[in-house]
Amino acid sequence: MPTTLVRFLVPGTSKRFRCGGLSVELQTARLLAGLCATEIVTYRERSPDHSFLDDCLRDGSPDESILWIVSWGFDVPALIRRLWGHRVAYHAHSSGYGFGLPPGVPVLAVSQNTLGYWGNRCPRNPLLLVPNALEPAWLERGARAGIEQRPIDVLVQARKSSRYVLRELVPALRSAGLQVEVQSGWVDDLVGLFNRSTVYLYDSAEYWRGRGVTEGFGLPPMEAMACGCVVFSSLNHALADYGDPGRMVH
Repeated sequence: MPTTLVRFLVPGTSKRFRCGGLSVELQTARLLAGLCATEIVTYRERSPDHSFLDDCLRDGSPDESILWIVSWGFDVPALIRRLWGHRVAYHAHSSGYGFGLPPGVPVLAVSQNTLGYWGNRCPRNPLLLVPNALEPAWLERGARAGIEQRPIDVLVQARKSSRYVLRELVPALRSAGLQVEVQSGWVDDLVGLFNRSTVYLYDSAEYWRGRGVTEGFGLPPMEAMACGCVVFSSLNHALADYGDPGRMVH
């Protein structure tokens, strides 16, 4: 039976759940909506704009024309159990959470790094490589010509940055007279922020080592490149998928 609806499960969409994983999942739903019907379904927090998992499961028996997408790290095993009998796929961002998957549950891996992890852990499950895509705004508004004035010499996003970058490198760059912006908190217009920046620093290896899971894809360096930034990045985990040293990044 053909798929008529793809439902993306997220815990919630409020500020409480804001992170890269949520942004990617919402972006994927928006991009896929150009091909088929999609729906965001929450399961921890009710939202007036989205369906709630309990209500969806209460309303009817499994429908083979609906595909459910689970993705939220530690919640995945419990969600798959709740959706037993339904068509389910795991949208795998990071690896290293430690759980397994029932036979037959497809893995949609966003990177070769994550694909290799699940190819080792669940070699008989259907495995597909589905890299994250950039939304049209990055391609339509990204300033890649490199001729415009950029007021920010060096951009660093505080979250995930290493202690070396924040405590040693940033002060050293500022003392050399460079305009360095350490961005923290939510930014509504990331395209505009990257367009105003010349160099982008991304060093997440230390952050992920402390959490025991991986950099599942690494969208920020790719977003920065789409806006014409020169990117200096660590190459841990999935960053090595596209971060060719000396060619794509430094």
